[in-house]
Amino acid sequence: MDKNVCRIKVIFEHLDKEFSVKEFSDRLLLQKLIYFSQFAGIDLGYRYSWYRFGPYSTDLTEAGYRYSDSKSSYDRESSKFKLSAVGRDNLKKVRSLIEDNPTDLETADWLELAASIHYLKHIAHLPGGVSQDNIVEQLLSRGKEYFTKEDIDSSWGILERKGLIERPNW
Repeated sequence: MDKNVCRIKVIFEHLDKEFSVKEFSDRLLLQKLIYFSQFAGIDLGYRYSWYRFGPYSTDLTEAGYRYSDSKSSYDRESSKFKLSAVGRDNLKKVRSLIEDNPTDLETADWLELAASIHYLKHIAHLPGGVSQDNIVEQLLSRGKEYFTKEDIDSSWGILERKGLIERPNW
């Protein structure tokens, strides 16, 4: 039994989200919630690279499907896992990010945008640097034209207010 799958289940429960991979939006939510949970300090060991919908971990997707294939067993096993006080505090930051969605986008789409901005700002090595203008240009050139400039700007503002733009300090 994969202990990380149990940990993911506990994270989702703490964030009042359903852990599923049935729909595309479920898998997108899985990727982005764990991306930000790890950044907040709950490192499950998943590593991300750029994919069409932003930061993506193949290993995390595989973990999601393991859960789906043995849901009842993982549900029973995950009840033995508890978040530490530090883990709960770290997830408050993720919950706050979810709740502060400044757009009309669904949660998974908003987190896709937020994670994409964050990834391009702090992890990707972009030609032209990491200015807001360059990141907006990179987002649009990487297939994110379905996000409006207003969505991007307001998302940038939330990430900046939460300390996720200039100096990641979660």
